[in-house]
Amino acid sequence: MNSREKYEYWLELAEYDIESAKVMLNGGRYMYVAFMCQQSIEKLTKGIYTLFTDNDAPMVHNIWTIFKQLKRSGS
Repeated sequence: MNSREKYEYWLELAEYDIESAKVMLNGGRYMYVAFMCQQSIEKLTKGIYTLFTDNDAPMVHNIWTIFKQLKRSGS
């Protein structure tokens, strides 16, 4: 997979999580709405990382850490 395909993979997962958050919102499951939104942002961040660095995303769950690694890579 090239970096664009990896990005699209992460984007697809992020979009799925947002759709899940909408379902949870409609069901009044607000804690899970926040969780699914966080998951979506994390996956989108990993997609951006792969797109701009041409490397696999870091195996961490800290969004800020991923952005810091992206910044260090010079992208």
